[in-house]
Amino acid sequence: MKAVIMAPLPPPAGGIASWAVRMQNAGLKNNWTVEIVDEKIIGRSVHGDKNKKNFFVEAKRCFTIWRKLKIALRDPESKVVHACTAATTTGMLRDIVSAWITHRRHRKYIIHFRCTVSNLISGGFKKKVFRILCSSSDMIFTLNKQSEEYIKKSTKTPVRLIPNFVGDEEYKNVQKQQYYASVRTVLYTGGVTEEKGCAEIIRAAAAFPDIRFRLVGNIRREISDMDIPSNVILTGVQPEYKIQEELRNADLFVFFTHMDSEGFANSLVEAMGAGLPCIVTDWAANSDMIENKGGIILPVHDVDGLIRAIVKLRDDRDLRERMGEWNISKVNASYSGSVVTGQYVDAYESLLRE
Repeated sequence: MKAVIMAPLPPPAGGIASWAVRMQNAGLKNNWTVEIVDEKIIGRSVHGDKNKKNFFVEAKRCFTIWRKLKIALRDPESKVVHACTAATTTGMLRDIVSAWITHRRHRKYIIHFRCTVSNLISGGFKKKVFRILCSSSDMIFTLNKQSEEYIKKSTKTPVRLIPNFVGDEEYKNVQKQQYYASVRTVLYTGGVTEEKGCAEIIRAAAAFPDIRFRLVGNIRREISDMDIPSNVILTGVQPEYKIQEELRNADLFVFFTHMDSEGFANSLVEAMGAGLPCIVTDWAANSDMIENKGGIILPVHDVDGLIRAIVKLRDDRDLRERMGEWNISKVNASYSGSVVTGQYVDAYESLLRE
């Protein structure tokens, strides 16, 4: 049996696109396979400077997506459509049409909210579109407890919290082998933008001239125009093997996001799987993941708190090692590919039994 997954594919890598590739490569249980309907954004980038929508380009993109979905559903093995959404108004309207196409062909439709829903659903019209999408779906997946609670109050459609995951072999290749006496390198990976907390990381870095701060990812102009201290390195976008090298060579991971659409960060689970202690904001799924055991959780925008957290961890090798080992155990138990993809298959099969 086959799940038709509606999600963007790289390039660029990261976010939903990286998750989609992992789903392609995961090897689902019970002989399930995956087909991707590529929803790649055309002519703009999520974390770049060119992110303004063009109505005509978006309309063309929608019709292309629907055409590909119809083709995928011609295969009698395609039993479930698993559609990812960032909960934008136009995206949810497109997803409602996708649900209609799916049901016309007597298949099951799952909507997967790849964000923290309560941060994004505001205003009467958008809330109405959200509720129509939920009621048009046979099941809803979400990434964190905050979204799960919000959705359960808004719809009678069954909701399941299923996190993102890292490939079983992928994170084992980068697990931390040695924890040094003092922190030498602090790492961030993802979109290098203000809403991802990179401005706060750069301001905190000025207090630690002897520590390297490496920010890996697509750099938005608002960051490149800042006064960057000499110990901060903006690497730009890097291939996957380079990111794995960065994780192996880092001592500490900082993820200071306050992005409205954040749901469950691939970059954070990758850092946890690598055995890095993590300093994160209390935002989206971050606290669900770290639990104050795999690192330190801080309020958003708290630069002074970030400085104090780095000071606390800088020379405490034993604490960093305990946090790193706890993170590896958490990924093994909750965020490995075999565990999470098994949850997807269980959900698919429960819908088919209905």
